[in-house]
Amino acid sequence: MYVLTRLPRLQITARIFDNDVTEASNLNRNMLTLIDDVGLPKVVVVAQRCRPKVHLEAVREHFSERFLESRILAPRVLVGVDDIPSRWEVQRQARGWLAVGGTSHFSVSSSSHGPNQPCSGCLHPADEPDGTVGAPIPTISFVSFWAGLVTAVRLIRESLGTCCGPNRQHLWLTPLRMDLSSAAMWMRVAPRRDCPVKCSAAQAFEDSWSI
Repeated sequence: MYVLTRLPRLQITARIFDNDVTEASNLNRNMLTLIDDVGLPKVVVVAQRCRPKVHLEAVREHFSERFLESRILAPRVLVGVDDIPSRWEVQRQARGWLAVGGTSHFSVSSSSHGPNQPCSGCLHPADEPDGTVGAPIPTISFVSFWAGLVTAVRLIRESLGTCCGPNRQHLWLTPLRMDLSSAAMWMRVAPRRDCPVKCSAAQAFEDSWSI
């Protein structure tokens, strides 16, 4: 959102979901947050900072299926959480284009998923091992920024009709070594028979194995 609000003619109407509050540890990597925001709901802070060009309805809860009782998700959805089951849940409910941006220690993972493409469940089919849940995860401010930046670029390209092709559906980026040719690795996302979302691409793949 920090990147998107700097585009001069951008206008966005959206909902933002999160039930967490701002902590001091967030200040080094959330560029929309100030020290006075500590203790305030994250979604409220972001919604206020993005006005007036971006109108965000702040929903102070985790996304869940019950939010779809009256309204479906927008045609374009951005997911910025590292929790893999949360990605699966949003992917199950998305009916259009979806992009996921997150961090893994000191690297960035960014992907986009159209209705007929292998989904985020195909890319991340397993949750983190039990021993890592709730454990501290090392972060550096510019790594988190790059995760948001490359995901914002995906949204812009999709809205302009120039979305990344199948060979660039997934980007693995290591900002610490941008001097290396291997710092950015573009990859396809393969459909998986064990996709937890059971997307259409995974089902078609499974059917092909059954023939």
